[in-house]
Amino acid sequence: MDAFAAVAVRDAAPTNPSTGWVCVCGNRTTATTGFVPCDVNGTLVDQASPGFWLCPQCGRVISTGGAVVARTDPTLVDLGDRPAAWPGRGFSTPGIGRAWLHLPTGSAGLVGVRAHHDHGPIADQSARLLDPMPRADGDPWSPRTAADVDAALDRWGWRVISRAEAATRLLAAGYQLGTNRSAGHLLYADDLDDTTWRPRDAGHGLEAFAAPTEPTR
Repeated sequence: MDAFAAVAVRDAAPTNPSTGWVCVCGNRTTATTGFVPCDVNGTLVDQASPGFWLCPQCGRVISTGGAVVARTDPTLVDLGDRPAAWPGRGFSTPGIGRAWLHLPTGSAGLVGVRAHHDHGPIADQSARLLDPMPRADGDPWSPRTAADVDAALDRWGWRVISRAEAATRLLAAGYQLGTNRSAGHLLYADDLDDTTWRPRDAGHGLEAFAAPTEPTR
């Protein structure tokens, strides 16, 4: 077993990976796929306080204490048949999510949004949109682009939206947008504009907010 050197930062609730966990594969709670409740074998479960969490990006099964106890094949992780249909329930906040693209591997997904204790938006569960794709010999980057993620979102009935539109949707859902970066929120009140895709993770990824093309039923 490899040690979970991933736990770089923790909030006031050290056994809750809802904020502050960073996996050795690069996945983090507030920036990419997040961590999914599972059992000791990596099978997804639908409960608020599980004993184990799965990193969908690399397949590590992590205990609430931060130890890697197993490893699954991330390409076999079934996160539901569409981004809005998480096993057992939908995203915590219907009608809003954040898409991500990991440039080195070409993997991409859509992260749901839920409320932090201060009512700010933080990452919820995640659905995989695109699996990793092979790179050309010697090329550190996958050929996949934001346009590929746009197309994947469109197939599921979603579209990329601006940060300003994301703010409108979040405020309508009862969220509060602040300016304190240490809170680990997905969006801040002083960073609202018409941009969609933005670089993340020191240029190793892209992210953009997304919403269903049709009104959420």
